[in-house]
Amino acid sequence: MIVSVTQYKRPNGRPVNQETDLPDTCAADYKDMIAAGWRFAAEVVPGGVSLTIENNEMDCACELAKNGPEVQRTMAAMLSRRPWNDVNTPAEREEE
Repeated sequence: MIVSVTQYKRPNGRPVNQETDLPDTCAADYKDMIAAGWRFAAEVVPGGVSLTIENNEMDCACELAKNGPEVQRTMAAMLSRRPWNDVNTPAEREEE
């Protein structure tokens, strides 16, 4: 399955939409992540690729992967943990 990733490009972090292929077994988790207002982001950094699950306010997960097939394996693992379910956004904290 094809998923969207916002890649922040050097030197100034310009966001560019990219796509990558993840196993079909990730489909339900990916759809739930998107429905909850979260997205994947990536940035090539020294030593690999920084991967995050983010929204407009915060990151709920961050991993470092070696560039190559490990990026997709790491993204699939991040989805399977469903970290967006464990986060209260600033707006939700204000409601409490």
